[in-house]
Amino acid sequence: MKKFIFIILLLGLLCLLLIGCSVKATEDNADNGSKIILAEQELINLKPNDVTSFQVILQPPHKEITITDEKNIVELVAILNRVIMYEQDDSYNEYYGQWVEFELTMADGSLKTVVTYNPFIVVDGIGYKAEYEPCEELNAFANSFIIMQSEQQEQDLDTVDLGCCVKDIKVRQTALLGENSVTHTSNDFIMTLNSDKKVYNTTDKINIWGTLEYIGGNETIEIWHGCPFMLFSITDGNDFNIGGMTEDILASSILERNKVYHFDYQKSGGWSADAPDAKYWENFFGEKDLLLPEGEYTITLNGGFSLSERILESKSGLECKLKIAIEK
Repeated sequence: MKKFIFIILLLGLLCLLLIGCSVKATEDNADNGSKIILAEQELINLKPNDVTSFQVILQPPHKEITITDEKNIVELVAILNRVIMYEQDDSYNEYYGQWVEFELTMADGSLKTVVTYNPFIVVDGIGYKAEYEPCEELNAFANSFIIMQSEQQEQDLDTVDLGCCVKDIKVRQTALLGENSVTHTSNDFIMTLNSDKKVYNTTDKINIWGTLEYIGGNETIEIWHGCPFMLFSITDGNDFNIGGMTEDILASSILERNKVYHFDYQKSGGWSADAPDAKYWENFFGEKDLLLPEGEYTITLNGGFSLSERILESKSGLECKLKIAIEK
């Protein structure tokens, strides 16, 4: 009988524990749900006159732009009003992609941050799974400012000739960086390699460019090189290998400090007319635009210049590599 009573008491205790856990889980879920509702309502109820300005921060391309005009504030608030959140989720830290952050300066002087990292929204540091379309709208809205800024920079460009075959080189005040960007910094130079996307279709035109900026202690620097001296190459690690060719002459160019020299990719290479794939390469080099077959490619940019006439002893050592994928 005592054993039976003990079992009954034990079962009762287990029931109490289960009920307690269930209540705690319910409370936790309710608390989490309350946070979601509160964060979502803050965005839904946001009005244009609540915001005096906002800053757009994009990584990449490492850009920060401050916006104060009413039209853009109205457009941003309208998109934020449409955001739909689901469960709280901080796994956005495990994702890779473009980080798009809006830092809102409110009328009361406070700051509110909203990050879109599709399919996540991060509000004041707390992440939530969110509806895809508003996230995509926020992403496109933020990047539109980069496009406008780039178009303005394009209008303000200078062009220079750096001697021999290095002509009509664009000069900027700041480097134009792509969605896919790699930087190599030395004591005297900053070199970047860029592509406008990381993933392309086989029918997409691929845009690749590099930039070079002298940041040393003198007003100018003389570099020694063949032509060209910014050497692009592309490989799939197997049979596709092009670029890196330069005319074997010794020329010199003068670079000015704190000016960014912009170099667009141009095809270079050769092929054997007797090779089985000669027709492919003939068509490839006959096409102005760069299109690549399906696969994964490594693009390399070498700073193929030296810092004195003793070229073997004073090579720049600058090199950048990035990867792109081509899909059907």
